[in-house]
Amino acid sequence: MQPTIYIPNLDGSARLAQLLASLERQTTRCGVVVVDNGSRDGSVAMTRERFPWVEPLALDRNLGFGRALNLAISERPGDPILLLNNDVECEPGFVAAMLQALRPGVEM
Repeated sequence: MQPTIYIPNLDGSARLAQLLASLERQTTRCGVVVVDNGSRDGSVAMTRERFPWVEPLALDRNLGFGRALNLAISERPGDPILLLNNDVECEPGFVAAMLQALRPGVEM
């Protein structure tokens, strides 16, 4: 299975675009799923147009943070799972560092 980042979103198109741009610069690739809670600000269209490598999961209504993430993970499983809010930006080595921390014998 592939490492996957799951991002819940609700009307956060501008913030989401900044996050996805930062994920585009990662030194280690992984899957990205944006679970959209019924946004009305064009978030899903922006994601599809500007970031075609991202998998949007467009919900017709706001299921809330937890339910939306659980649905996305069950429909588009990844291993390991990384959860991000839509209002963060990641340094280029973020994914690599997270995966490194999961290796056996790595002390935190």
